[in-house]
Amino acid sequence: MSDVKVAWIIGTNPVSQRRIRERGYKIRLFKSDRQMMNSFDEYPDLIIFSEAEIKDFTILFKIREFFPGVVILSLPPEPVEVKSTVQVLKPLAESMDRLIDAIRKIEDE
Repeated sequence: MSDVKVAWIIGTNPVSQRRIRERGYKIRLFKSDRQMMNSFDEYPDLIIFSEAEIKDFTILFKIREFFPGVVILSLPPEPVEVKSTVQVLKPLAESMDRLIDAIRKIEDE
C-alpha cells in the first residue's frame, strides 16, 4: 500500500487545494471539460464533491459501495469575500477536520 493519499475533487466549484495537499493528499480533478480517465488508476482515499446543489445524496451511498473505506464530502462553494469570512471559516474548518478524523476512527474499528 502506498503512503501517498489520493483525493478526487469532483465538480465545477473551486476548492481550496492547498489545505488538502498540506494533509498529504495528491489531488485528481474531475471536471466536465477535462479528460479524466487516467485518474481512475489511483484508488481514492478522499472524494470531494464541489457542486453547489447536490439534490440526491443517494449517490454518496452508491459511491461507498464501489469505494469502501473512502471518506466522501460534499462542499458548498467557497465564499467570494475571503477577508470578511476568514474568522467564520476557521472554526468551521477545524470542525470539519475533527469530523473527518472521527469518521476515519470509526471506519478503522
